[in-house]
Amino acid sequence: MAIHLVLALAFHAALTSGAELVVPVDGKVASIIATVAAASSGDTVVVPAGRWTNCSEPIVGLGSGVAITVTGAGAADTIIDCEGTGRILDGSTDFDGWVMEDMAMINGGGAIDDADARAGCIRVRSGCHLTLRRVELMGCTLGGARTGTYKGGAIHVANNAYLALVDVVIRDSTVTTVGSGQGGALASAADTVISFDNVTISGCGAHSGGGLWIAGSKVYIHGAGLLVEGNSAADTAGGAYFRAGTEFFGAGPLIVRNNAAGGDGGGVLFRVATTNGTIASIVATGNSAGGCGGGINWGHDAPITVTGGVVASGNSATDGGGVCFTQGRREVTVFLDASSNVTSNTASRHGGGIYIAASSTDMVLDGTYVSDNTAADGSGIFIEGSSNVKPSLWGVIITRNFSPTGGALALGDFPSASVDTAGSSSCGNYGGNNEAVDVHCHGDSRFVNPVAGGCTQGSRCLRADSACDHAATCASASQS
Repeated sequence: MAIHLVLALAFHAALTSGAELVVPVDGKVASIIATVAAASSGDTVVVPAGRWTNCSEPIVGLGSGVAITVTGAGAADTIIDCEGTGRILDGSTDFDGWVMEDMAMINGGGAIDDADARAGCIRVRSGCHLTLRRVELMGCTLGGARTGTYKGGAIHVANNAYLALVDVVIRDSTVTTVGSGQGGALASAADTVISFDNVTISGCGAHSGGGLWIAGSKVYIHGAGLLVEGNSAADTAGGAYFRAGTEFFGAGPLIVRNNAAGGDGGGVLFRVATTNGTIASIVATGNSAGGCGGGINWGHDAPITVTGGVVASGNSATDGGGVCFTQGRREVTVFLDASSNVTSNTASRHGGGIYIAASSTDMVLDGTYVSDNTAADGSGIFIEGSSNVKPSLWGVIITRNFSPTGGALALGDFPSASVDTAGSSSCGNYGGNNEAVDVHCHGDSRFVNPVAGGCTQGSRCLRADSACDHAATCASASQS
């Protein structure tokens, strides 16, 4: 697939020859359509500055083997405005190696009641190959009277299609938030390839996947990466939802901030163990969730390697203010390492920093720094009790967290639940329950290689007696 991507980019770079066709300056989308229809492979269609309206018909592809570039005068100057009357682009005839660049596409969609209800502004159908470069998409909407699933407020990518977004902004776009509207900015089917390079998704909304809803695709995050900001979902995944079989590649960061979900995954939600690959780094800040995982909901302990670490800060949720791990796998996997830190998050119930659900198994936190988080119990880390819970916390630092009634590191009540805390420390934390402020065990659950003040089976939990090097300042934002 990497070879496929390189060849595709080289192919587009080669499209520098051919004729230049200029669209007559009459402000009609029909004139763009007519000029495109006259183009041959390798040609460039120039759309002059101005506002182009009346999308009674969308711009369609030219079929297999006909690759063209459609270029404007810049997103501030060349504006295709559909005024809510229909789609702007539709690959009903293939976009085969097309490039759309230097323009804005706005107000596409509206009430679209196709049998499969996809895409407010751009529909990338099966077999299409499309690149958007220096493009702004705004005000795209998808909804209607039918009761089925609407997908992709701005863009929908079908199976076996390729979409590259380079220097692109998608904002203020929505898919119906009732029923099962998915992907306010973009939704995809399985078996697609989607590439992000310096892409911003902001102010979008859906029932699930407020910004992105991606299923079983190969996702490349390059260069300046992918910023998902200020989106919302009535249900799950306020920012981005990556579903079963999604595979990640590339050296760019994933940044999710100030997104909100009514259910799980305020910033980003990874679902199912077949979601895998490598992300350069994840930064989740200022997100909120009504369920589990204000910043990140890491479902089924999907084996994603984050080479530059995870930063989760200033997020909030019912459980797992920073990160929520759910539905684990029987395979040892390091999820958060020494380059990761989870700070200043809040949970109204359990796991201010991190919540590890009862079904999470054999997962590892290695050297992670967890501080200044707040929750009723498990202000730093809460591990739910279950016979299947056997996670490992190796060299984890838990300090300056605040719990009014519980402890910073808490383990639920289940006699056969055990947690390896080798090399970890929980000290210098705050709360009303002084005896268990650092470590709090419920019932007979136990720690293997326990931290100072930790719990062995059937014992009480005590505050660490030794000095805490990690809390030398004895100051916590959570206690101010």
